[in-house]
Amino acid sequence: MITQDNWDFDTLSGPVVTADTALAQPETVNAQVQKALGESIGNIPSVPEPSDSHVTLPGGIYWDGDLLRHAEVREMTGDDEEELARVKGSLARWVSVLLERCVVRIGD
Repeated sequence: MITQDNWDFDTLSGPVVTADTALAQPETVNAQVQKALGESIGNIPSVPEPSDSHVTLPGGIYWDGDLLRHAEVREMTGDDEEELARVKGSLARWVSVLLERCVVRIGD
């Protein structure tokens, strides 16, 4: 198996593929790419499904005299990530933006 430590162009097997060959024989080129990827990275890792959107708050939060221990959150979107990237210099502000954008509700 080819690893990051021993990889170079000379270790890849198969014929040299030019642009003309790629256009004329796309199936062959795709097969060679898949083979090279299989040799270089092995098994492709699987990405787990997102966990449940309901979470238990470790300490909870008091609201109108009630201790609320459960919250619903949602996955961040690209817009959320961009908004967080714009926050500069304040961890407290960054956490506030994260909570504001991703907490759906706290309690029932």
